[in-house]
Amino acid sequence: MEDSSKYTPEVEQLVIKRQALLALRDEVTDKLKTTPTLDHQALIDQEIALSKQIGDLGQQIREKLGLEKPQNEGTLPQASVQPQSPDQPVEKKKRKRKRKKSHSRASRAADVASNLQSVASALEEAASELKGLEPEEEETEDEEPEVEPAVVTKPKKTCSTCDKAPMVCLMEKKGFATPTDADELKKLSEVNGCPFEPAVPAPEAEEEEQSEYQKEVDRIIKDTQKFFDEHFVYDGVQNLADEMGSWRDGLQGTNLENSDRYQTISDTADTMENASSALDGLSFPDLGGDSSDDVEQFADELEQLANDINDAVSDIENCDFPGMYG
Repeated sequence: MEDSSKYTPEVEQLVIKRQALLALRDEVTDKLKTTPTLDHQALIDQEIALSKQIGDLGQQIREKLGLEKPQNEGTLPQASVQPQSPDQPVEKKKRKRKRKKSHSRASRAADVASNLQSVASALEEAASELKGLEPEEEETEDEEPEVEPAVVTKPKKTCSTCDKAPMVCLMEKKGFATPTDADELKKLSEVNGCPFEPAVPAPEAEEEEQSEYQKEVDRIIKDTQKFFDEHFVYDGVQNLADEMGSWRDGLQGTNLENSDRYQTISDTADTMENASSALDGLSFPDLGGDSSDDVEQFADELEQLANDINDAVSDIENCDFPGMYG
Protein backbone atom coordinates (compact mmCIF):
# COMPACT_ATOMS: atom_id res chain seq x y z
CA MET A 1 0.00 0.00 0.00
CA GLU A 2 1.35 3.45 -0.93
CA ASP A 3 2.55 5.63 1.93
CA SER A 4 1.19 9.16 1.33
CA SER A 5 3.97 10.63 3.48
CA LYS A 6 6.51 9.51 0.85
CA TYR A 7 4.79 11.48 -1.93
CA THR A 8 7.20 14.39 -1.74
CA PRO A 9 7.59 17.32 -4.16
CA GLU A 10 10.54 15.44 -5.68
CA VAL A 11 8.30 12.47 -6.42
CA GLU A 12 5.68 14.79 -7.87
CA GLN A 13 8.22 16.26 -10.29
CA LEU A 14 9.24 12.76 -11.38
CA VAL A 15 5.60 11.88 -12.01
CA ILE A 16 5.11 15.02 -14.11
CA LYS A 17 8.18 14.25 -16.22
CA ARG A 18 7.04 10.66 -16.73
CA GLN A 19 3.56 11.79 -17.80
CA ALA A 20 5.08 14.19 -20.30
CA LEU A 21 7.20 11.42 -21.80
CA LEU A 22 4.16 9.17 -22.01
CA ALA A 23 2.34 11.92 -23.90
CA LEU A 24 5.24 12.28 -26.33
CA ARG A 25 5.40 8.52 -26.86
CA ASP A 26 1.68 8.51 -27.65
CA GLU A 27 2.30 11.14 -30.32
CA VAL A 28 5.08 9.03 -31.84
CA THR A 29 2.76 6.01 -31.79
CA ASP A 30 0.08 7.96 -33.67
CA LYS A 31 2.65 9.01 -36.29
CA LEU A 32 3.59 5.37 -36.86
CA LYS A 33 0.02 4.69 -37.98
CA THR A 34 0.06 7.41 -40.64
CA THR A 35 3.73 7.56 -41.75
CA PRO A 36 4.95 5.57 -44.79
CA THR A 37 6.71 2.32 -43.91
CA LEU A 38 10.10 3.56 -45.13
CA ASP A 39 10.15 6.17 -42.38
CA HIS A 40 9.12 3.83 -39.56
CA GLN A 41 12.62 3.02 -38.31
CA ALA A 42 13.38 6.53 -37.01
CA LEU A 43 10.06 6.69 -35.21
CA ILE A 44 10.52 3.22 -33.74
CA ASP A 45 13.97 4.18 -32.44
CA GLN A 46 12.51 7.29 -30.84
CA GLU A 47 9.69 5.26 -29.31
CA ILE A 48 12.14 2.76 -27.83
CA ALA A 49 14.25 5.55 -26.34
CA LEU A 50 11.17 7.15 -24.79
CA SER A 51 10.04 3.83 -23.35
CA LYS A 52 13.41 3.37 -21.72
CA GLN A 53 13.23 6.83 -20.12
CA ILE A 54 9.69 6.11 -18.95
CA GLY A 55 10.82 2.86 -17.39
CA ASP A 56 13.75 4.54 -15.63
CA LEU A 57 11.53 7.25 -14.19
CA GLY A 58 8.98 4.68 -13.11
CA GLN A 59 11.70 2.76 -11.28
CA GLN A 60 12.82 5.92 -9.46
CA ILE A 61 9.26 6.69 -8.41
CA ARG A 62 8.70 3.14 -7.14
CA GLU A 63 11.90 3.19 -5.14
CA LYS A 64 10.93 6.43 -3.43
CA LEU A 65 7.41 5.17 -2.72
CA GLY A 66 8.48 1.65 -1.76
CA LEU A 67 6.46 -0.05 -4.50
CA GLU A 68 7.22 -3.20 -6.50
CA LYS A 69 7.89 -3.03 -10.24
CA PRO A 70 4.98 -4.17 -12.44
CA GLN A 71 5.80 -6.71 -15.14
CA ASN A 72 4.76 -4.51 -18.05
CA GLU A 73 6.71 -1.39 -16.99
CA GLY A 74 8.66 0.25 -19.83
CA THR A 75 7.26 -2.03 -22.57
CA LEU A 76 6.14 -0.62 -25.88
CA PRO A 77 2.44 -0.15 -26.60
CA GLN A 78 1.02 -2.96 -28.70
CA ALA A 79 -0.38 -0.52 -31.24
CA SER A 80 3.16 0.51 -32.26
CA VAL A 81 4.39 -2.96 -33.23
CA GLN A 82 1.30 -4.73 -34.55
CA PRO A 83 -2.02 -3.95 -36.26
CA GLN A 84 -5.13 -3.01 -34.34
CA SER A 85 -6.20 -5.69 -31.90
CA PRO A 86 -9.13 -6.34 -29.57
CA ASP A 87 -7.23 -4.26 -26.99
CA GLN A 88 -7.64 -1.13 -29.11
CA PRO A 89 -11.08 -0.11 -27.68
CA VAL A 90 -9.53 -0.11 -24.20
CA GLU A 91 -6.87 2.37 -25.34
CA LYS A 92 -9.56 4.64 -26.84
CA LYS A 93 -11.53 4.58 -23.60
CA LYS A 94 -8.44 5.57 -21.60
CA ARG A 95 -7.68 8.48 -23.93
CA LYS A 96 -11.22 9.73 -23.74
CA ARG A 97 -10.97 9.92 -19.96
CA LYS A 98 -7.69 11.85 -20.17
CA ARG A 99 -9.10 14.33 -22.66
CA LYS A 100 -11.91 14.98 -20.21
CA LYS A 101 -9.33 15.96 -17.59
CA SER A 102 -7.74 18.39 -20.06
CA HIS A 103 -11.14 19.88 -20.84
CA SER A 104 -11.68 20.42 -17.12
CA ARG A 105 -8.68 22.77 -16.93
CA ALA A 106 -9.90 24.76 -19.94
CA SER A 107 -13.41 24.86 -18.47
CA ARG A 108 -12.10 26.25 -15.21
CA ALA A 109 -10.31 29.01 -17.09
CA ALA A 110 -13.51 29.81 -19.00
CA ASP A 111 -15.54 29.95 -15.78
CA VAL A 112 -13.06 32.32 -14.14
CA ALA A 113 -12.99 34.55 -17.22
CA SER A 114 -16.80 34.62 -17.37
CA ASN A 115 -17.08 35.59 -13.70
CA LEU A 116 -14.53 38.39 -14.07
CA GLN A 117 -16.29 39.59 -17.21
CA SER A 118 -19.54 39.98 -15.25
CA VAL A 119 -17.71 42.16 -12.70
CA ALA A 120 -16.26 44.36 -15.43
CA SER A 121 -19.70 44.73 -17.03
CA ALA A 122 -21.21 45.79 -13.69
CA LEU A 123 -18.49 48.43 -13.23
CA GLU A 124 -19.05 49.79 -16.74
CA GLU A 125 -22.80 49.96 -16.19
CA ALA A 126 -22.35 51.80 -12.88
CA ALA A 127 -19.96 54.30 -14.47
CA SER A 128 -22.45 54.94 -17.26
CA GLU A 129 -25.29 55.50 -14.76
CA LEU A 130 -23.23 57.93 -12.69
CA LYS A 131 -22.23 59.97 -15.73
CA GLY A 132 -25.87 60.08 -16.84
CA LEU A 133 -27.11 61.65 -13.60
CA GLU A 134 -27.95 65.34 -13.68
CA PRO A 135 -26.93 67.21 -10.52
CA GLU A 136 -29.68 69.38 -9.05
CA GLU A 137 -29.29 73.14 -9.16
CA GLU A 138 -28.86 74.75 -5.76
CA GLU A 139 -31.75 77.00 -4.78
CA THR A 140 -30.77 80.47 -3.54
CA GLU A 141 -32.81 81.62 -0.55
CA ASP A 142 -33.28 85.24 0.50
CA GLU A 143 -31.06 85.97 3.44
CA GLU A 144 -32.95 86.76 6.61
CA PRO A 145 -31.49 89.11 9.22
CA GLU A 146 -29.78 87.26 12.02
CA VAL A 147 -31.58 87.43 15.32
CA GLU A 148 -29.53 87.00 18.43
CA PRO A 149 -30.96 84.29 20.69
CA ALA A 150 -32.50 85.62 23.84
CA VAL A 151 -30.92 84.74 27.09
CA VAL A 152 -33.23 82.41 28.96
CA THR A 153 -32.87 82.53 32.72
CA LYS A 154 -34.18 80.22 35.35
CA PRO A 155 -36.99 81.45 37.59
CA LYS A 156 -35.59 84.28 39.67
CA LYS A 157 -35.69 84.58 43.40
CA THR A 158 -35.00 87.80 45.22
CA CYS A 159 -31.83 88.51 47.16
CA SER A 160 -32.33 88.69 50.93
CA THR A 161 -30.38 91.98 51.20
CA CYS A 162 -31.16 94.04 48.09
CA ASP A 163 -34.48 92.57 46.98
CA LYS A 164 -33.06 91.81 43.55
CA ALA A 165 -32.48 88.57 41.74
CA PRO A 166 -29.17 87.09 43.01
CA MET A 167 -27.61 87.07 39.54
CA VAL A 168 -28.55 90.70 38.89
CA CYS A 169 -27.16 91.59 42.26
CA LEU A 170 -23.97 89.72 41.48
CA MET A 171 -23.60 91.44 38.12
CA GLU A 172 -23.99 94.89 39.61
CA LYS A 173 -21.27 94.12 42.10
CA LYS A 174 -18.95 92.99 39.31
CA GLY A 175 -19.69 95.93 37.04
CA PHE A 176 -22.00 94.28 34.47
CA ALA A 177 -25.06 96.26 33.54
CA THR A 178 -27.02 93.64 31.61
CA PRO A 179 -26.75 89.85 31.20
CA THR A 180 -25.30 89.93 27.67
CA ASP A 181 -22.29 87.66 28.15
CA ALA A 182 -23.49 84.15 28.96
CA ASP A 183 -19.98 82.69 29.29
CA GLU A 184 -18.96 85.43 31.73
CA LEU A 185 -22.16 84.97 33.73
CA LYS A 186 -21.49 81.26 33.97
CA LYS A 187 -17.92 81.91 35.10
CA LEU A 188 -19.09 84.37 37.76
CA SER A 189 -21.73 81.98 39.01
CA GLU A 190 -19.17 79.20 39.37
CA VAL A 191 -16.76 81.46 41.27
CA ASN A 192 -19.41 82.91 43.61
CA GLY A 193 -21.53 79.80 43.92
CA CYS A 194 -24.70 81.42 42.59
CA PRO A 195 -27.46 78.78 42.22
CA PHE A 196 -29.38 80.83 39.64
CA GLU A 197 -27.17 80.45 36.55
CA PRO A 198 -28.92 81.58 33.38
CA ALA A 199 -29.55 78.76 30.93
CA VAL A 200 -28.64 79.68 27.35
CA PRO A 201 -29.94 76.99 24.96
CA ALA A 202 -27.33 75.83 22.39
CA PRO A 203 -28.45 76.20 18.80
CA GLU A 204 -29.58 72.86 17.38
CA ALA A 205 -27.52 71.56 14.45
CA GLU A 206 -29.74 71.19 11.44
CA GLU A 207 -29.25 67.95 9.49
CA GLU A 208 -28.70 68.74 5.86
CA GLU A 209 -31.08 66.63 3.83
CA GLN A 210 -29.52 64.74 0.91
CA SER A 211 -30.65 65.72 -2.53
CA GLU A 212 -32.12 63.16 -4.89
CA TYR A 213 -28.88 63.33 -6.89
CA GLN A 214 -26.78 62.40 -3.86
CA LYS A 215 -29.16 59.62 -2.87
CA GLU A 216 -28.95 58.09 -6.34
CA VAL A 217 -25.14 58.35 -6.35
CA ASP A 218 -24.96 56.60 -2.97
CA ARG A 219 -27.31 53.83 -4.15
CA ILE A 220 -25.33 53.10 -7.32
CA ILE A 221 -22.00 53.03 -5.48
CA LYS A 222 -23.35 50.85 -2.65
CA ASP A 223 -24.90 48.27 -5.02
CA THR A 224 -21.84 48.17 -7.28
CA GLN A 225 -19.36 47.76 -4.44
CA LYS A 226 -21.45 44.95 -2.95
CA PHE A 227 -21.44 43.11 -6.29
CA PHE A 228 -17.70 43.72 -6.67
CA ASP A 229 -16.89 42.39 -3.17
CA GLU A 230 -19.00 39.25 -3.72
CA HIS A 231 -17.90 38.37 -7.26
CA PHE A 232 -14.38 39.70 -7.75
CA VAL A 233 -12.82 36.32 -7.02
CA TYR A 234 -9.72 35.28 -8.95
CA ASP A 235 -8.32 32.39 -6.91
CA GLY A 236 -8.96 30.17 -9.93
CA VAL A 237 -6.51 32.27 -11.97
CA GLN A 238 -3.75 31.75 -9.39
CA ASN A 239 -4.52 28.02 -9.16
CA LEU A 240 -4.23 27.60 -12.93
CA ALA A 241 -1.04 29.67 -12.94
CA ASP A 242 0.44 27.38 -10.27
CA GLU A 243 -0.56 24.23 -12.17
CA MET A 244 0.81 25.40 -15.50
CA GLY A 245 3.97 26.73 -13.84
CA SER A 246 4.57 23.40 -12.10
CA TRP A 247 4.07 21.56 -15.38
CA ARG A 248 6.50 23.89 -17.17
CA ASP A 249 9.12 23.49 -14.44
CA GLY A 250 8.73 19.71 -14.54
CA LEU A 251 9.51 19.60 -18.26
CA GLN A 252 12.70 21.61 -17.94
CA GLY A 253 15.76 19.47 -18.46
CA THR A 254 13.89 16.87 -20.54
CA ASN A 255 13.99 16.32 -24.30
CA LEU A 256 10.60 18.08 -24.46
CA GLU A 257 12.06 21.41 -23.42
CA ASN A 258 12.66 22.45 -27.03
CA SER A 259 9.33 21.20 -28.37
CA ASP A 260 6.30 23.22 -29.45
CA ARG A 261 4.32 21.58 -26.70
CA TYR A 262 6.69 22.89 -24.03
CA GLN A 263 6.53 26.38 -25.54
CA THR A 264 2.73 26.34 -25.37
CA ILE A 265 2.78 25.23 -21.74
CA SER A 266 5.41 27.84 -20.84
CA ASP A 267 3.52 30.67 -22.58
CA THR A 268 0.27 29.74 -20.85
CA ALA A 269 1.99 29.58 -17.45
CA ASP A 270 3.57 33.02 -17.98
CA THR A 271 0.28 34.56 -19.12
CA MET A 272 -1.70 33.16 -16.18
CA GLU A 273 0.96 34.32 -13.71
CA ASN A 274 0.87 37.84 -15.17
CA ALA A 275 -2.94 37.90 -15.12
CA SER A 276 -3.02 36.80 -11.49
CA SER A 277 -0.49 39.47 -10.53
CA ALA A 278 -2.46 42.18 -12.36
CA LEU A 279 -5.75 41.20 -10.72
CA ASP A 280 -4.13 41.08 -7.30
CA GLY A 281 -3.33 44.80 -7.54
CA LEU A 282 -6.93 45.91 -8.24
CA SER A 283 -9.38 47.30 -5.69
CA PHE A 284 -12.65 49.23 -5.60
CA PRO A 285 -12.03 53.03 -5.69
CA ASP A 286 -13.24 55.58 -3.13
CA LEU A 287 -15.47 58.57 -3.82
CA GLY A 288 -13.41 61.69 -3.11
CA GLY A 289 -16.32 64.06 -2.42
CA ASP A 290 -19.97 64.91 -3.06
CA SER A 291 -19.59 67.34 -5.94
CA SER A 292 -20.51 66.43 -9.50
CA ASP A 293 -16.81 66.67 -10.47
CA ASP A 294 -15.94 64.12 -7.76
CA VAL A 295 -18.64 61.78 -9.05
CA GLU A 296 -17.36 62.19 -12.61
CA GLN A 297 -13.82 61.31 -11.55
CA PHE A 298 -15.09 58.30 -9.59
CA ALA A 299 -16.94 57.07 -12.69
CA ASP A 300 -13.71 57.36 -14.70
CA GLU A 301 -11.93 55.23 -12.08
CA LEU A 302 -14.66 52.58 -12.35
CA GLU A 303 -14.17 52.47 -16.11
CA GLN A 304 -10.41 52.10 -15.70
CA LEU A 305 -10.93 49.25 -13.23
CA ALA A 306 -13.25 47.54 -15.71
CA ASN A 307 -10.65 47.95 -18.48
CA ASP A 308 -7.94 46.39 -16.32
CA ILE A 309 -10.17 43.40 -15.56
CA ASN A 310 -11.12 43.03 -19.23
CA ASP A 311 -7.43 43.01 -20.20
CA ALA A 312 -6.82 40.09 -17.81
CA VAL A 313 -9.92 38.30 -19.13
CA SER A 314 -8.70 38.69 -22.72
CA ASP A 315 -5.33 37.19 -21.81
CA ILE A 316 -6.97 34.22 -20.07
CA GLU A 317 -9.33 33.55 -22.97
CA ASN A 318 -6.43 33.56 -25.45
CA CYS A 319 -4.50 30.95 -23.48
CA ASP A 320 -4.13 27.43 -24.83
CA PHE A 321 -4.51 24.75 -22.15
CA PRO A 322 -3.12 21.51 -23.60
CA GLY A 323 -4.04 18.22 -22.02
CA MET A 324 -1.50 16.19 -20.14
CA TYR A 325 -1.60 13.52 -22.86
CA GLY A 326 -2.17 15.57 -25.98
